[in-house]
Amino acid sequence: MKYEDMSLYEYKLPFSLSGFYNVGWIDEPGGYASGRSKELVDKLVEMLLGKDGCKFEFNLLRGPAHACEICGEREVKVKLGDKEHFLGCSELMVPDEKNGVFYVSPSMIIHYMDKHGYLPPKNFCDAVHAVDMARPFDAYETYLDALVKQKTAG
Repeated sequence: MKYEDMSLYEYKLPFSLSGFYNVGWIDEPGGYASGRSKELVDKLVEMLLGKDGCKFEFNLLRGPAHACEICGEREVKVKLGDKEHFLGCSELMVPDEKNGVFYVSPSMIIHYMDKHGYLPPKNFCDAVHAVDMARPFDAYETYLDALVKQKTAG
């Protein structure tokens, strides 16, 4: 599934969610900025696997994980220490406190960056680097709160 980087998030919603932006929803080789950042990939893996009080993963799928939209690889995993996780079966939410918004990516963004050289927009990269893993965050609660606020507002 393809959404343009920095377009309003609307995956499986009947409306666009204000203050939430798509990043990394790519579906074919090329057509995106390229570059490499091991540090950024490592931080996203850390965010995906989480720590107590820090849950950046949400919208988990039931059933098999999605294959990579670019190379078709299935059962893509990431590992950090003794933790292991499949990509393609959830989304990641990255808070951008500086700009007061959130970025939403398929978990497969980690594979797109690591194996296919996808380079996300600068605001997303800056927000990932700024995430404090010692500060509590719950993507699912943030998402539900935003849905309720938007629905009651209008």
